Parts: sequence; C-alpha cells; structure tokens
Amino acid sequence: EDVVSESAAKISEEDCLAMAEISDLIAEYRQDGKSERRTTRLLTRGRKAVDERYHAGVPTLVTYFYSLPEEAVVPGAAGEAFKASCLPQEDAEASE
Repeated sequence: EDVVSESAAKISEEDCLAMAEISDLIAEYRQDGKSERRTTRLLTRGRKAVDERYHAGVPTLVTYFYSLPEEAVVPGAAGEAFKASCLPQEDAEASE
C-alpha cells in the first residue's frame, strides 16, 4: 500500500499542509545528499526540528521517500503530491 495516501486520508487540513511541508523538507535533504538517518534526526531534534506532534510520523515518511527512485523525489513536487492525497475530498465538498 502507498504509505503517503494511507496516512493522508486520515488527517485534518492543517496536518495535511504541515506534513506536505515535511515531505518537501525530506525531498530537499535527500537531494542535498543527506542520509535517511540524518534526515530523520534533523526533522526530530534541534533547532530545525518540526513541531513535536509530527515527530511520530517523520520516520515513516522519511523511509517512504528514501525508498523511491531519487529522481522521483523532488522538493515542491513531494509536498504537492502529499497535499493532493489529503485535500481533494474537502475541495470537492466545497464546490458542491
């Protein structure tokens, strides 16, 4: 199963946008040559860490994005893909 779609279907719009931003950070760190382990540490510890409530989901997202071919993980596109998996339902309801 697609981890991102599965996770995204169950979260609020605020959380969706935050996780999309985290997805872009993961893509950026991977593109910069950071290891999977280093990326997880950067996002969960220190000054640049994401909000603590997202820490539990970081390792799963990092593992997912590092399992994809490198050319498939692009900053901007990663976040957009995450948003597309959790925002369309609300957009569709709003237009009815």
